[in-house]
Amino acid sequence: MQNREHSGSKERSEKFDIDNVRLENLAKGRRIRREQILSGKITRKNPMERFMDTDVPITSLKYYKLAVAANCFDCNGGEEYITRTRECPVVKCAFFWVRPYQEKKEEKSAVTSPAQNKKEQII
Repeated sequence: MQNREHSGSKERSEKFDIDNVRLENLAKGRRIRREQILSGKITRKNPMERFMDTDVPITSLKYYKLAVAANCFDCNGGEEYITRTRECPVVKCAFFWVRPYQEKKEEKSAVTSPAQNKKEQII
């Protein structure tokens, strides 16, 4: 009996060690990438440049995500586009409900869709 308990805890500790190594490697990679961006070795493209440079087929989901991000970037004037896109007040925009950088779906936003408002009025 004791051997089983010890072997289980040993497996858990090994898995924990592997997870820690993965997290350390991920943090190291992010730090290196940030240093490369700051030094100018890597240039960061804005969403419009990423969309224009893509060779992804039109039928793929990634193409549409890039297109929506490029549209939001263009609409918000470029600077601080992530914050502006997240807080976008233009509910009538065709991309409003699929725009990037939204709050997670678990969190409820203050803005509700017209369909939700209609349901609430009926009930």
